[in-house]
Amino acid sequence: MMNSDSTLGRNREETRKPWRMGYLAYLWDRTRGLKHHARHTEAADRLAGRNSGSQVKVESMQASSPVEQPARGKRFVIWVDRVGGFLVCEGDEVSLGQPVPGVDIPILGDLSRRHATIRRSGEGYVIDPRRETSLDGRLITATAALCDGQMVKMGRAVALYFRKPSPLSNTARLELASRHRTQPPVDGVLLMADCIIMGPGPQSHIVCPLWDQQVVLYRREDQLYCRSAGPLAVDGVEVGTHAALHRGARVTAESITFVLEDLANDTNVL
Repeated sequence: MMNSDSTLGRNREETRKPWRMGYLAYLWDRTRGLKHHARHTEAADRLAGRNSGSQVKVESMQASSPVEQPARGKRFVIWVDRVGGFLVCEGDEVSLGQPVPGVDIPILGDLSRRHATIRRSGEGYVIDPRRETSLDGRLITATAALCDGQMVKMGRAVALYFRKPSPLSNTARLELASRHRTQPPVDGVLLMADCIIMGPGPQSHIVCPLWDQQVVLYRREDQLYCRSAGPLAVDGVEVGTHAALHRGARVTAESITFVLEDLANDTNVL
């Protein structure tokens, strides 16, 4: 009989790393697909009376060569005391799909590896479906504009809301409407454009009902800054009403505490 402790340990490991099985399946499917393609091509060439050795070799090399991907933005997490965590994506384009390498917003659900893409377009956002995707219950097969409050459904079950709460900022927020979770688990995803507004008002990107003031995070070139109406402290040092922030910074005030978690070195499978 198998030792119960060993079985429990294995189950815990599988629970902690659910993406490994998906990624291994991806590698297996890809390898099996390449072998099937090579055998099919070689058989067709033999029937046609041609020598296909060099052709199969060339096609196999082309199939295994990496596909060039667009440049992707940095990601970090804002952990707000008594509010929750928010994944911040700084790129103009983000991908949604399974928790595998290269996906900006990994979701634990029945999705394709790269199910859909959301990108900024001028003052708004559009969604590019790669697999079954609907918008407010309507199936879409081509690029579609996103509006505040719309529901995006991917596959048969994964659903999220698109929010653009502030008319003064082009930053958007994604909220899961189904019982699925992101990886790592967060309460929302922010598509950062110019700034992130944090405060008690309904037009904040992160609503903090217990705060007595508003804090704005903004970028200048590659540096992240914050400003507020009242004094702040960064890593325990008083900095006044505005300061440069580093990833990993802890920002506090009388009713405010939040921390920035750096994800710069992640492989997008957290």
